[in-house]
Amino acid sequence: QPRRLLAGMALAAHATGAREGVIYIRYEYGPQYERLLSDISRLRDEGLFGERFDVVVRRGAGSYVCGEETALLNSLEGKRPIPRDRPPYPPVQGLFDAPTLIQNVETLTAVPAIAAHGGAWFRDSGSPKLYCVSGDVPSPGVFELPMTVTARELIRMAGTASDGVKAFTLGGLSGGLLPASALGFTLDVAGPQRHAASLGSGGVIVLGTSRCPVRFTLDAMRFFAGESCGKCFPCRIGTTRLRERLETAAGPGALDIAEVNEIVDLLLTGSACGLGPAAGTVARHLVAGFADEVETHRQGRCPTGECEATRG
Repeated sequence: QPRRLLAGMALAAHATGAREGVIYIRYEYGPQYERLLSDISRLRDEGLFGERFDVVVRRGAGSYVCGEETALLNSLEGKRPIPRDRPPYPPVQGLFDAPTLIQNVETLTAVPAIAAHGGAWFRDSGSPKLYCVSGDVPSPGVFELPMTVTARELIRMAGTASDGVKAFTLGGLSGGLLPASALGFTLDVAGPQRHAASLGSGGVIVLGTSRCPVRFTLDAMRFFAGESCGKCFPCRIGTTRLRERLETAAGPGALDIAEVNEIVDLLLTGSACGLGPAAGTVARHLVAGFADEVETHRQGRCPTGECEATRG
């Protein structure tokens, strides 16, 4: 629904005095890119865009770290997409040194309805949010639900009951990896924080009972290590070291919990952006929430058979 986004951008521009908006979209999203261009063209023909406010669309090359706002700004300027040192912050000095308001698409698309019906209406409707469910569920997809929904209810809507869940993530991979015993909290801002997790984008990946959390965390760490921009050494080295330690745990070696926690502490406190803390959170949740399976791997056996652990 591109017009909801474009209307939200126009309202944000009116509130801030901006004359130009920029939509940054991943290169892989071809149909969405074409729909955006088509609707922007129609709005220009109708005289709603073009003179007082206009929008351009720029395609990114698929860098995960560009989810960090200042790395995104560098990408838009044709620079290496790495986080900037702050201050200055984007509202003071952002794109091409101009004051810049950065918001995600979901926030902007909520603005027109809030402007039309009021903030009280939005709160009373449960502050609807988009949740994406994937993984070991028969009906993956995107669900628009009030933020009073629990993780258990959301996963059930995707077709999987609680007894079919071993673990689930939040924020895609960035919000943490939690055991099925945590399914009862609400998917709002405060609920995940009680489990040292974060809602993030609202993306939930479900691990069924036949999945190995050690193997899943290893795959996640390979992703994080590959996507690290390399600017700061806590993330550049820390994600690689965690990947190496998890490869050992998934194979014929043991996981040193104390060393993992030491690396996680460094990632959480020393990283330049959110990628390092996200990787650290997933690793910490593994050793804290799945201690039995980690111990079984230490003894040389993967309970699910997904890993290469063969010792003993």
